[in-house]
Amino acid sequence: MKTHFHIRHAVSAVVLALAGCATSQPAPEQRPVAQNTRPVARPKADAAEQAGPDAHTQRAFDDAVKSFQATQAAEKPDWTEPERKFKQVAAMDEDFAEVYLNLGVIYEKERKPDDAKEMYEKALAKKPSLRQAAENLAVMEENAGHQDKAIQAYQEMVQKYPQDGGSRARIAALYEAQGQGEQALKLAREALMRDPKNLTAYKVMMRVYLDEKNYSLAELVALRATKLDASDPELYFTMGEIALAQKDEVRAIEQFRHAVKERDDYLPARQSLAAIAVRHHDYAGASVQYEKLAQYQPKSAAAHLDLGIAYKGTGQVDKAFQQYAEVKKLDENNAEVYYAEGLIFEKNKSLPDKALEDYKTFIQKAGSIPGDHPVYESIKNCEQLIAIQQQSAQQEKDQKAKEEMDKKIKEQEEKNKAATDKDKPPAAGAPAAGAPPAGGKPVATPASAPAAGGPVKPAAAKPEEKPAAAPAEAAPAKPSEKQPPSPVDNDEPPDSAK
Repeated sequence: MKTHFHIRHAVSAVVLALAGCATSQPAPEQRPVAQNTRPVARPKADAAEQAGPDAHTQRAFDDAVKSFQATQAAEKPDWTEPERKFKQVAAMDEDFAEVYLNLGVIYEKERKPDDAKEMYEKALAKKPSLRQAAENLAVMEENAGHQDKAIQAYQEMVQKYPQDGGSRARIAALYEAQGQGEQALKLAREALMRDPKNLTAYKVMMRVYLDEKNYSLAELVALRATKLDASDPELYFTMGEIALAQKDEVRAIEQFRHAVKERDDYLPARQSLAAIAVRHHDYAGASVQYEKLAQYQPKSAAAHLDLGIAYKGTGQVDKAFQQYAEVKKLDENNAEVYYAEGLIFEKNKSLPDKALEDYKTFIQKAGSIPGDHPVYESIKNCEQLIAIQQQSAQQEKDQKAKEEMDKKIKEQEEKNKAATDKDKPPAAGAPAAGAPPAGGKPVATPASAPAAGGPVKPAAAKPEEKPAAAPAEAAPAKPSEKQPPSPVDNDEPPDSAK
């Protein structure tokens, strides 16, 4: 089964009492980035900026913050109420910059990046010193895969906010993702000097030590980070990767499960859990994780493809076909879906002709594939099966034709025999059909049962008795035979005494 690279979930910085989370589609080669979920107090207004809100507006703002925190802790967050309350605060004080910042965070959670960007820009317009808004905009560029723009935005923050550790930590994360570990560690340490509780800097150091296979230092940094924030899912995910690197799969699974427990939509941990399940042919367990991946990434063709393959592994081929159809809708150039679909036609449906069609489409769309790819063996098997089926079908067709011909011949023979019997004369001495017996009229045989006493058996003919012959005229005597004297020639009467 196909596996994915870890995706980066760069997230917005903490704003007031709210946690930010960027949810734009990240570049697939990126890793997860820290999410800071610690609430902070609203900073005092600068002298050049407006004074803080009045007491009534501040109470409304605090109520909106509590609504946000309650929603974030829910199993299935619904951001409708926090959004409504923050909008009410904005109506009370349209210059309250932090309100727009928090609305931007909510829109990111609702996967509305355009609306989020608009709110962050509005917050900066109201309060240029609002560093969190600038950082969130940079993070959105990073999530969108615009690395150059993100680095430029972070560098502008470094110049604008010299004592800011967050921007340095973000640049360090980008360097680490590009494999520049030494530079990443340098910036991470600079970030911690300015902000000792910066989780992003700690996570950068964890990953650099992991890449360098310095597992003891990586674990030490992880333990320090969990003391700062025990609810951050990325910390547990990274510790799971450290465990996997040490070939401790049991501990890795435990850490990945802890990550998704802290945040249900933390997809890198779910991807790792699914990969482990597939490795052990636990397709039921893999399907659970891929269902979540498809749920949180409904427009991801890869997520639906993996879910379909997991369903196929559990024998749910109809559900697999549904996922493959979704893949084709989302990505018409996806080649792998045709190979996966062909396997079902070949292995589960016994339809080698359809499987062969899918395999050929896979090769066409894939462009170049290795010569030892299993699709070539599958094509060979399908061609052999198709030949066998065609031969079997021809034999069946020939057998049916033979049976039909034999049936017609037999029917014709029966017709010829019936016609011959009808034209044949009756045998000598046998009465013609329907003629009365000799010497009288035909006697009708009653159809009633025989008389009481049982059936009458015909009497056996006596051997010495012969049926009397019918009288016939005497045949004329031959000249050589002697004849008795005729009464005409002899006047004497016959001797009656003799």
